[in-house]
Amino acid sequence: LLNTRQSVPRKFHGRNAVPAIGIPAVRQMSISSPGATTADHTTVSARDSFVFLAWYDMTDPLNYEVYFRISNNSGVNFAPQERVSNAPGDSVAPYISSTNNYAHVVWGDRRTGTIQIFYRRRALQ
Repeated sequence: LLNTRQSVPRKFHGRNAVPAIGIPAVRQMSISSPGATTADHTTVSARDSFVFLAWYDMTDPLNYEVYFRISNNSGVNFAPQERVSNAPGDSVAPYISSTNNYAHVVWGDRRTGTIQIFYRRRALQ
């Protein structure tokens, strides 16, 4: 879900149902700094009780970077966001998947001058 009522769009995640209409309550998942222009292209993956989120965001005022959050209790709680990419050019369009021991994130970025695909994995804890 994307909240467009704020000057800086932020990603949100629903977990606890609102009893009257059965819609999950909404929680903010990305932490954008003041002046950031967007948080976009969220991707989600789940394995057993793990839930993984990735998105790109202009928290760094110079360019877009990819961020990640993980839950090990089916989305009840999430660890703080982690920066996945750190490139001089924009890093965008993340996709996330998981295997038994790792979350895998791929994205495109312009660190070489043209968009190339990059990969990072994170151990499950």
